[in-house]
Amino acid sequence: MYFEQNLKLISERWPQLAERLHKTSDPEQVELVIDAPEITLLINGIHLSSCYDRLREARIQAELVPEGSTLAHVYGLATGDLPRLLLSRSELKELNVLVMSLAVARASLAYLDHSDWLTNPRVNLLMASSESDLQFPFACASATLSLADDGGARIRDLLYLELATPYISLQHQSLEEELRERMRQNSDYVDRDQSVSVLFSSLQGKDIYIAAAGPTLSESFHLLAAQREKIFLIAVDASVAPLTRAGFIPDLVISIDAAPHLFDLFFAEIDPVKYSEVSLVYFPIAEKMLLERWPGQRFLAYSQNKLYDDLVKIHPQGCLFASGSVLHSAIDLAVKMGASRIYLAGADFSFPKGQSHAEGCAAHLDVKDARLASYWVLNGRGERVPSCQNFRGYLRDLERYLALHPDLEFINCSLEGAKIEGTLSLESGG
Repeated sequence: MYFEQNLKLISERWPQLAERLHKTSDPEQVELVIDAPEITLLINGIHLSSCYDRLREARIQAELVPEGSTLAHVYGLATGDLPRLLLSRSELKELNVLVMSLAVARASLAYLDHSDWLTNPRVNLLMASSESDLQFPFACASATLSLADDGGARIRDLLYLELATPYISLQHQSLEEELRERMRQNSDYVDRDQSVSVLFSSLQGKDIYIAAAGPTLSESFHLLAAQREKIFLIAVDASVAPLTRAGFIPDLVISIDAAPHLFDLFFAEIDPVKYSEVSLVYFPIAEKMLLERWPGQRFLAYSQNKLYDDLVKIHPQGCLFASGSVLHSAIDLAVKMGASRIYLAGADFSFPKGQSHAEGCAAHLDVKDARLASYWVLNGRGERVPSCQNFRGYLRDLERYLALHPDLEFINCSLEGAKIEGTLSLESGG
C-alpha cells in the first residue's frame, strides 16, 4: 500500500488537498486487478485504466495535447500513466493535474506508486471543483469521468461535451442534405415571413416567463396564474400542449426542430381560434406542415450553423443562439427582446421523479430503463437526479451562455430539476 508515501509527498506541496484526501472515505468497491497482463484498479465496477496496454491507452489520450505545448491539463489522475507520459515531453513546462473525485484519487494513491510524477516540479495538483470552465490544451483519463464526484460534475460534463463535439459534427454533416431539402420545401415561407429581429427590443424591462417541457413545468403554474397579465409567455414547442391543457395560451411559441411529424406530435390539438394571436418563431428547417397550419403570425430566425450561410446572403434575418436545445433559442430571444428578468419553468435537463417530460406532453415517458437515465446531474437541492448525456451537454452550454449576461436575472422555478449555474432559485430570487 502506497497511501502514506504518496500523501506525504502531496502534503509537502499541496497541504490543503492532502488534508481533504486524508479525510475522504474510500469508494464503495475497490479491487486491485492482478490477474491480467497489467495491474489496474476496478472501482465501483469501472476499470481505472486498460489492464492490457496502459501505455498505449495513455498515448491515445495524450494526443489531445499538441506536440510542442508548454502547458497541459490532465483531468483525472487515474493510474498516473497520462501525467507520466506528458512529463516525458521536454518542451512541457507546466502540467496541471485535476482531481475529478477525491475518493477515486485516494484509492489510486493507496494501491499505486505515484511518487515519480508527484515530485516533478512541473506538476500542479488541483481540484477540478475549483475550476469554472475547461482549460486548454487538455487530456483526460476517461474512466475518471464516469467516477467523478459531485464537485467534479460540471467539469465532467464539459469534458464529455468537448470530447463528443467531433462526433456530433459528423452526425450533423450526415444530415445536411436532408436539412437543405427541408429548407427548399420552405422557401416560400422564408421569402415572405418577417425576421425575428423585428421582435428584438420590443419588451424592454419586461418579465418573460419561458415554459420548457420538463417534468416540473406544472410546479410554477401558480406563479404564471398570479402574474399572467404582467408576464410575456414564451413556450417551446413541446410545452404547448401541457400549457394549453392547464388553461394557458402563450404569447409566442418557438420551434427549431427538423423532426418529421412535429406538428402532429406537439400541435395537433391546438385551437386555431385561441392561437390566432400567438406568434411562431421558427428555423428554416421546420416541418412544412407546422408553417402551413400555424394560425398566427410567423417569424423566421437562423442560428450560427453554416447550413444557413447561403440563405443569410439572400435573406438576412435575426440570429438566435442554439446548441441542441430549443430552450437555448427561447432564452436568447427573451434576452434580445429586452427582458430584465426571465423565469425558466420546466428547464430540468434531467428526469426528476422518473419522468422525461411534463404531463400532457406527447413525448412524456416514465424513465424506468436505466439506459435512458444512466447519468446524473445535481438538482437545486444538491441531490443527484437521473439525466442523460444530451441533457447534460445542453445544460452546460446554457450555463456558458448565461455567464455572458451577468446583468440579467434568470430565475429557475424548480429545485427538483438540474441546478443551473447563473440562475437564482424561485425561493431566493422570485
